[in-house]
Amino acid sequence: MYFDGLTAEVNQICARLQLYEPVLAQPLPDNWQPDQPAVIVASSGMLLPGSSSARLAARLKGDPRNAICLVGYQAPETPGSYLLKASYWSNQVYWHWEGTPGRVRARVDSFPFSAHVQGPELKDWLLGLAPERVYLIHGDYAGQVELAEILAKKGVTAEICETE
Repeated sequence: MYFDGLTAEVNQICARLQLYEPVLAQPLPDNWQPDQPAVIVASSGMLLPGSSSARLAARLKGDPRNAICLVGYQAPETPGSYLLKASYWSNQVYWHWEGTPGRVRARVDSFPFSAHVQGPELKDWLLGLAPERVYLIHGDYAGQVELAEILAKKGVTAEICETE
């Protein structure tokens, strides 16, 4: 099992803060190739150029034993959205990722859940859990500061964690 992208950073932060038992996973090596069975947990990045998801998809696309599973929202006009639409209508999809053109032979699938919420929804959800402490790991820094201040007024300690 491997972590990549933002998922790897979040796992490192949680391990450093000792929030849970470390997951038996390692960062995905830059030179990793899909030559053996593996599970890779990576942030989607909507397959945008330069994202870890685009690099992984480029490596996985050519083998029908592989699957590219997009989890969460794919904004219109992004490579992730285009891939989902193209693979829905045809099993003859040709794609160009990270300088690697070729036919997509891997299965393409999506799971429709998202971690994106607006500030008021997130605040209400967090306060409904009645936590003593919250670690803010991802998002706009100004939004994190604002949320931390709101939580502090409700007696919740909120810590903004920096990614490495």
